[in-house]
Amino acid sequence: MARQTTLYRYLTGPDDAAFCHRVSEALSQGWVLESRIVSGRTA
Repeated sequence: MARQTTLYRYLTGPDDAAFCHRVSEALSQGWVLESRIVSGRTA
């Protein structure tokens, strides 16, 4: 049985209209949104 590889796309940037547009475009191309919040970290 062949193993299946999961492909991830990492989007990052300021929370502005351009970022929202990039996320919307990726979703329209079939990508699935997954968000993991890591507490206690600062940028």
